[in-house]
This record gives sequence, structure tokens and C-alpha cells, in this order.
Amino acid sequence: MKTFRHYLVLIGLLLTVAACKKDKDNEPSRTDMLTSKDWQLNDMNMRVNGVTGTYTVPADEQYTYRFTSDGKGTMEEADGTKENLTWSWQNNEEVLRVTSSGDTYDFQVFTLSKSSLSVGFQLNQQQIKDDASAGGGTLLYFALLYQAFTFPPNAPKLNDINTLTDLQLQLNYQAK
Repeated sequence: MKTFRHYLVLIGLLLTVAACKKDKDNEPSRTDMLTSKDWQLNDMNMRVNGVTGTYTVPADEQYTYRFTSDGKGTMEEADGTKENLTWSWQNNEEVLRVTSSGDTYDFQVFTLSKSSLSVGFQLNQQQIKDDASAGGGTLLYFALLYQAFTFPPNAPKLNDINTLTDLQLQLNYQAK
């Protein structure tokens, strides 16, 4: 009788593992989620030293990405202007590389689901210092955008590189 119970437990465990594997197999891949919808930019977040500011993109500045499974796509501006692009996954699908008009951008993927996509850039303290000593191109980009964001009172500013510990820009898209 004891052996029979052991077999029942073993069979139960095997069925549970098989059911979990089947559920995981039914989940869409990251490529499927990315290519099944158009993605419209709605808002952005900027984090400076752990403090987050927000920016809601006005309708006349929103643009939409369309990615196709063959590694191509388009970016359409609010006025209907379209630009072709190519895309690929990097770093085990944690980075989305987009090339358009000869420029290539590597976006860190913060979230990707059937209904939302958040990508952007993130710098730690050492990367901030390295960027500053190389001319500060990324810091200048953040500084230009900073003015458009709404931050809580007493939020850190970008004017003193030595006080910056982290910077993150997150572009938030919704499935269209």
C-alpha cells in the first residue's frame, strides 16, 4: 500500500511538471509579442538618482513602431511620415537593436507583454562618469529632455555630474 502511494505521488509530480511545461510552451515568444501589434509611444519616464519624472507625449508628437518577423519595420510619425527600419534582438532578447536612417540604437527592454512595451537607456554611476569624460553626449541628451519632464519638488538636477548615481530614460508604448 505504501509503494502504491509513492507511485501516485510520482505520477502526480510528473503530470504537474508536464502541465507547467505545456503552459510555458503556449506563451508567445518575445518576437511574437513584439511583431503582433503596432506600438504607439504614449509617455516617458526619466529616473535621476532614483527619483522619477514623467512626460506625457502630446498626440501630435506620438509615433508608432511596427516590427515584422523578418527583422524589418516602420516608424510612423503623427503626421503620417514613415521611415523604414531594421531590428534584431541582442543579449538574449534583453536589448532591442533598431537601425533607421543609418543610425543604430540599442534599447534596453524593461517590459514586453501583449499590451505594453517599455524600452530605453540606463546609466550607472561609472557609465555616467565615462560618458562625461568622453564628451557627455548621452548626458547632454538627458539634460535636453529633462526640462520637459515633471519631477517632484527637490528632485536631483543634472548639473553636477559628481552627484549623479543613476540615469534612466524609459519610453512607454501601448499596443495599438
